[in-house]
Amino acid sequence: MKPALTPARFARALALASNAFDVPAPTLLSRQRPALVARARLALYAALYLAFDTSSTEIAARVQRDHTTVLGGIRREKRRAKADPDYAAALGQIVNEVAL
Repeated sequence: MKPALTPARFARALALASNAFDVPAPTLLSRQRPALVARARLALYAALYLAFDTSSTEIAARVQRDHTTVLGGIRREKRRAKADPDYAAALGQIVNEVAL
């Protein structure tokens, strides 16, 4: 069973995604849309969804986005992970480390 998403676990996931993609955490949560920032943000959504017992609605509330934006991002990142082994490894590392 997956653990619940708590504020401390969210903060840890945010820090891990920030470090993995070299994007500052405030920028990751901002409305900026450069490719690297968007990829890091979507990876955060997917990592939260994969690592914790949570919904797209709960993730959306924490990142101040619409739940459909988060759900679409999760789906996109699952497809990207299947197609790109390097990206899958980075996402898997975030998921594994955040669940500790």
